[in-house]
Amino acid sequence: MDATERRAGAIAGWITTLLLGFAFVADQGGLHWLQAVEWPTDLYTLGRLQAEPIDVAVVGTSRSHYGLPPSAIDLYLSRAVGRRTRSVGLNRLTASAYTEDIVARELLAEAPPKVLIVEVAPETLNAHHFEQDYNIGSSIQAQDVPECLATARSTTRLATCSRPLFRGVENVAHLLARPFGDHAHITWMATYEGGGQYCYEDDACRARNAAYDERAQGRWQSRMDTVIPEVRAQRFTDYQIREGLGIDHFRALLDRETARGVHVVVVNLPVAAVYQAEVPEAVYAEFLSVMHDELHPRGVPFVDLNTPAMQADRDAFLDPDHLNRVGAERITRALCEGTIAGLVGG
Repeated sequence: MDATERRAGAIAGWITTLLLGFAFVADQGGLHWLQAVEWPTDLYTLGRLQAEPIDVAVVGTSRSHYGLPPSAIDLYLSRAVGRRTRSVGLNRLTASAYTEDIVARELLAEAPPKVLIVEVAPETLNAHHFEQDYNIGSSIQAQDVPECLATARSTTRLATCSRPLFRGVENVAHLLARPFGDHAHITWMATYEGGGQYCYEDDACRARNAAYDERAQGRWQSRMDTVIPEVRAQRFTDYQIREGLGIDHFRALLDRETARGVHVVVVNLPVAAVYQAEVPEAVYAEFLSVMHDELHPRGVPFVDLNTPAMQADRDAFLDPDHLNRVGAERITRALCEGTIAGLVGG
C-alpha cells in the first residue's frame, strides 16, 4: 500500500469516526427524533410527563397531531373518570406503521401508558407507502439496520438503511439552525399537556385555536389543488397490506405493548368525503378486512371514526384529510367517553 492509499484510508477512518461520534451525540440527546417540518414536542412533553404516570399516549401521523390533541383527551377523560389525567402525543408528521412502531418502542420503553392509541389508515400499512424511505430514514435505529438491509430492493433503500450513521450530523446541524426557543407555537403546544395542534383548557387556548384555523384557511384549497389529484396514483398504486414492513411492524407494536399490559386501541380517523372518494373501494375493503383479521384475535378494539356522517361534515375539517379544532374536539370526546374511559379507570 503506497502513501496515497494509506492517506485515503486514514481520511475515510476519520470521517467514519466523526460520523459515529455525531450519531452517538444525537442518540444520547434525543436529537435523532427531530423532524424536518416540526420540532419534537413529543420528546419535550414526554419528559415533562414521565414524572407522573401516563394515562394515554398517541402514536400516529399528522392526522392524529390535529385530530387527537392530548389537551382534548385530558379534558374529556378527566371528566369521565373523575380525576386529572395525563396524556401525550408522539406523532410523526409524516409517518407509517413502521414509524409508529419504532416511536412507541423507543420513547415509551421506560414509561408505558395505561392506554396506547394507535392511528391507522390504508396508507400507513401499505408495504409500498409513498414516503416509506423517508419514514425509515427518520426513525430507523441501529438495531433495525439488518431488517432494513434484508428487505432492501433498491440502491435508494440501501442508502436509507445507513441513516443511523448520517442522521446525527444532519440533526445537529438542524438544531443549530433552528433553536427550539425560536418557535413559540411549538412551545405552546408542548406546554399544553402533551403537544397536539389544539388545546382546550381555557380562553387562551380557544383564542389560539381560532387564530390558527383562521391563518390556515388556505390549506383546504391548497391541498385540493396539490394532494387530491395525486392521492390514487401516489398512495394506492401497487397496494400491498398483508405483507411487508408496514404490517410486520404493526403486529410487532400490538404484540409488544399488549404483552406489557398496555391497553392498545386502534383508531381510524376521519377524512373528508372528497378525500375518501379517492381511496379505491377495493383498497378500503382490504384495509378493514386486515383490521378485523389482526385485531379480533388479539382482543384489540378497533374504533372506526371515519364514518359517512363525519366525512360529509365540511365544517369539521381544516383540509381534506385533517380535522380542525371543532372536528378534533368532537371525535376525541366520543373516543374518550365511549372507549378510553373504561380502560383508564378512576
